[in-house]
Amino acid sequence: MQEEIKGQQPHLNALQRQFEQVKKHASPEGIKALTSKLDAVKTAYADVAENAAERQAVLTNAVKHRQQFYGQLQDFEKWLKKSQRKLDGGNEIYADEVQDMQSKLKV
Repeated sequence: MQEEIKGQQPHLNALQRQFEQVKKHASPEGIKALTSKLDAVKTAYADVAENAAERQAVLTNAVKHRQQFYGQLQDFEKWLKKSQRKLDGGNEIYADEVQDMQSKLKV
């Protein structure tokens, strides 16, 4: 999206050049009107560029957050599978072995 916006920069530059050429032949009122319109176009362009940059930052942050989340999810799934294997591999746990087994599973 930012590339599309930057692609419009030559049009804005051309508009500025045309304004400079027309300004020489315009009346003072016409110059004020043209200047006002040119400023409005420049402001709109700057606003669009700024909004695009902000949205790009939000999207980049969301992608990073997603990657972190899935990384943590994979770690949790590995731990869960490891714990399940330990539980599946164990025999019956007697009441006097509960504390020892809990401490082993926490590691």
